[in-house]
Amino acid sequence: MKINDSKSLSFRAITNISSEEGLLSKKEINKLTKIGKKIGTNSDKIDFSVKKCDKNGVSVFYKANLNSLYNTTEASSYYFDKIENFNIFEYISKKMEYIKKVYKKIK
Repeated sequence: MKINDSKSLSFRAITNISSEEGLLSKKEINKLTKIGKKIGTNSDKIDFSVKKCDKNGVSVFYKANLNSLYNTTEASSYYFDKIENFNIFEYISKKMEYIKKVYKKIK
């Protein structure tokens, strides 16, 4: 499942969240995408990828390119855990808030 919101003038950071089926609901993806729209401008890009690694594991990779800043800033991270120990939605929400704080701090 992939949602790409990049064609509207009202959007800010282009936010892509891809998830293997069953790891994030469409509703969760929509909520996370809305958080990304409140960060930066439409020249910024935030990508999250959620995948199953084996029967019990899940990985989340993210990359944020904040191009609208005076100096382009890039951040990325990779996290792996067992599915039963990990709330993917909360993890991505916290990462989005972190990206938002970084953007505001270096803006």
